Amino acid sequence: MNKGVLLSSVLMIGMLAWQTVSADSARDETNLLSSDIFETHATGVLDRPWRASQHSSHPSYNFGVEDGVVTIERYDFEPWGQISQRIDARPFAGKTLEFSAELAGEFNLEFGEEFEPTGLGVVLHGVHEDPRYRMMGSMILKTPNAALGATEGVYDWTPLSVSFEVPENATTMDISVLMALGGKLKARNPRLRLVSE
Repeated sequence: MNKGVLLSSVLMIGMLAWQTVSADSARDETNLLSSDIFETHATGVLDRPWRASQHSSHPSYNFGVEDGVVTIERYDFEPWGQISQRIDARPFAGKTLEFSAELAGEFNLEFGEEFEPTGLGVVLHGVHEDPRYRMMGSMILKTPNAALGATEGVYDWTPLSVSFEVPENATTMDISVLMALGGKLKARNPRLRLVSE
C-alpha cells in the first residue's frame, strides 16, 4: 500500500474518532439544569439546587433519593408534592426549550382525582408586558406541562417531555416533577435542553 494513502487513511480515521468524541462531549454539555443528578445530604435532605415542596403545610409527602432516582410518596391529603429547580430564564428569552425525564410509579386514587397533572411541569415567571401591571411585580406567565396519564396501577419507566417557548419578559422558570395521585412516583435522568433559537 502506498505510504501516502496509508497516512491519509490513518489521519482520516483519527479525525472521525475526534469528531465523534467532540460530538458526544457537546451532547453531554447541553443539559441546562444546574444539576441533573438527584442526591441527598448526609441528613437525607434533597441536595440543592433541587428542592422538595408540597401544596401547603400539612405533612403529606415523603421525598427520598437512591442511586440517582428520586421518589415522591404521598400519604395524606395535600393535593400535590414536587421536586423542582429554579433557573434564570432571561438568557433563553424567545427560545424553545425541552424538559424531559424518565418516570415510573405505582398509583392509586386513595385521595381522589388529580388536582394537577402528575408528571413534568414548568412555571415561567416574569413581569407583565403591560406597564399598568408591572407594579405588581413577578407573576406566572405560563405553565406548560406533560402528564404521565396515570391513574391507577404500576407504570414502568416512561420517557416524558414538554417543549415550551420562553416569553421575552420571563425572568425565572421552575422546572419540576410533580405527584398528585396516591401512591409513589419515581423520576430519573432529568434534562433541560435548547430546541431552537
